Amino acid sequence: MLMLDLDRFKIINDSLGHAVGDEVLVALGERLREALRPSDTVARLGGDEFVVVCELPDDVHQVVELAERIGCAVSKPLRLDSGEHVLTASIGIAIAELPSDTSASLLRDADVAMYRAKHRGPGRYELYDSSLRSQVLARLNTETELRQALERDELCVEYQPIIDLATGRPVATEALVRWEHPLHGRVPPLDFIPIAEETGLIVALGHQVLRRACEQGARWQRQFGCPLQTFVNVSGSQIANPRFPAEVAGVCEQSGLVAGTLRLEVTESVFVRDGERALFVLNDLKDIGVKLAHAMGAHVVLFPTSPGKTEDAKRLGGELPNSVSAGKRVMISCPVSVTTISSSMRAALHPSVEGQNVSSAKTIPGLISQE
Repeated sequence: MLMLDLDRFKIINDSLGHAVGDEVLVALGERLREALRPSDTVARLGGDEFVVVCELPDDVHQVVELAERIGCAVSKPLRLDSGEHVLTASIGIAIAELPSDTSASLLRDADVAMYRAKHRGPGRYELYDSSLRSQVLARLNTETELRQALERDELCVEYQPIIDLATGRPVATEALVRWEHPLHGRVPPLDFIPIAEETGLIVALGHQVLRRACEQGARWQRQFGCPLQTFVNVSGSQIANPRFPAEVAGVCEQSGLVAGTLRLEVTESVFVRDGERALFVLNDLKDIGVKLAHAMGAHVVLFPTSPGKTEDAKRLGGELPNSVSAGKRVMISCPVSVTTISSSMRAALHPSVEGQNVSSAKTIPGLISQE
């Protein structure tokens, strides 16, 4: 059994209308029928999902070849009255191996394999095995526990000091979310951030991080009397919400953080869904005084070094800290606790540390000398 799910078909429905979407599905159904053998059966399950039943294939290689043939058939441009449409499909394959296998179990297993294929990227196929089901169950369990963690306030925020190499002084902190599981200990971000993105939990998670980071940033500003900047990563889902600027303004007002010292880190991915809407939201954020930073990966650059990227940043209303010029790299230490940051803020770093990597939070106090 093969299950097909069209990749990003929702874009056709949303942009061209459901009538065009139905026209595309009918034409695709005919194309699938032409790609199959006389002994195979194809049916539409609903939405943009199709299922293919193959009767007694000689071996698994025949099924894989069929999946590849179906993938090629789907990816050929569809020329209809509404225009030309190019699609891809994620395909999951399940093979009956035991007498106890039923149509329901095969459909379930093909569905599991299909979602694994979709997770790996558009236009792929995946063959089901027992490990896939274990992975899916583990993923569902993580999703459930993440929902509970948000409700129980189990997520915490650590802060990564950002050091201006020109002066050797801390100029900002970056807020990083961490999950301390009551049974399993610290959960790596890569194990829960993608799940939060897929399920929409990233919106609630992002709000928690934003609120805590702003509250802590405001406390540090009052404590040290300096405009220490606060960097917070935001997701595409947050930027897609037209009410997000009002949310940010409310958090800044409630926390006491000066909006001009809040920097939201964004990547090009925020433009994937709706680039124009993202620009409106980002410009609204600029209007309330919030600055934008370009997230460049593990070693962040306060706005990119290439002229093209800098121009993109300017289009979004991004500005650089006064102490950091365009293209200048900054040193980022590893994430540390609020207490360690507070200690570090009381003094400037010794000049000899310029260009070094801070290996752990414990090494930071040793690098500090009183002004």
